[in-house]
Amino acid sequence: MEREESESAPSSDLPSSDVAVFSDENVPPSTPPSSPPSLAISPKAVPQERQPSESHVGKPVPATKPTRIVSKPLVQMQLNFGQSMRKTCRECRMEYVPSAPEDAALHKKFHSQHVNGVPMDRDFLTKVKAEKAVWHGPQGDFIICLNSQDPKHWLRKTRAVFDMATADLGAVDIPDEKLWGSQFAASSTRSQKTDANEEKNDRYKLYLYVDNGRCVGLCLAEGIEKAFRVIEPKKKAKVEKEGEAQEAEEERETSDSGKVRSTELLSISEETDAAAIGISRIWTSRGSRKKGIARALLKCVAKTFLPKVTSKDMVAFSQPTEMGTALARRWFGQEYGWHVYVDC
Repeated sequence: MEREESESAPSSDLPSSDVAVFSDENVPPSTPPSSPPSLAISPKAVPQERQPSESHVGKPVPATKPTRIVSKPLVQMQLNFGQSMRKTCRECRMEYVPSAPEDAALHKKFHSQHVNGVPMDRDFLTKVKAEKAVWHGPQGDFIICLNSQDPKHWLRKTRAVFDMATADLGAVDIPDEKLWGSQFAASSTRSQKTDANEEKNDRYKLYLYVDNGRCVGLCLAEGIEKAFRVIEPKKKAKVEKEGEAQEAEEERETSDSGKVRSTELLSISEETDAAAIGISRIWTSRGSRKKGIARALLKCVAKTFLPKVTSKDMVAFSQPTEMGTALARRWFGQEYGWHVYVDC
């Protein structure tokens, strides 16, 4: 009986019209519903933590773990324990970092030029050989001589060879303005020459020894006016005490082979002598040494630097190194009596 009344009696809690059910307006119910209306739209959904659910047997189901991105571990390619990573090549004496690709490539190029010579452009060699060659060898090798009157693009191509020789000898660099400038200050101050075909006097002339398309020797000569004579050092008074002092004295004297030690400092005269040609620097590649290239360059300088052949007595070396001193003594044929000058 009570069931029939409850089924037949209309509920007072239902809305008066169907429009309110599908309305966006929130209609507060008189009693809290057991679940939210299926068609109600909330302004903003608030995320809630997901609670672990239970199966029909009452066992908890573990929550799904988020996918984990596995990154590759970082690998240290070089170990640095504080030691120096730089290395000095025994042959070319270039200091570089072997582990650095750029340094390794630069050293490879420099080492090849140091040993085998500096490669030069074929078209350049063809043109300059026809116009500037001062000596021809039996094997197709030749020597060219360039000065400040030559085309600038020719002089630029020789700069790489000059820089190589300067670095190998440990000499002071000479900028292009000084290297290829005339010994006169400016063209306006130069004296007028009576002969229009007379060759201009240049301070520097560059001699290059070319073999198989590579420059394997270089000599930079300049005009000078005076030089100092290399003299035999005065022997010191004998020391009464024997031992280290006596051994040091014997080492400074001439060795049994008749040659002066290469570490000996040159003694020069106080007064200067007249000179005409100065050898600013002379260089040969490592793989072409002891083949007469340096002596061939010196011979060409003495013959062609001035209009007339210059005697060896008028040629001087600029502060030679140990190898330069040995070369000078072989070329002059004497240990003392040849000349040196101060390059400025």
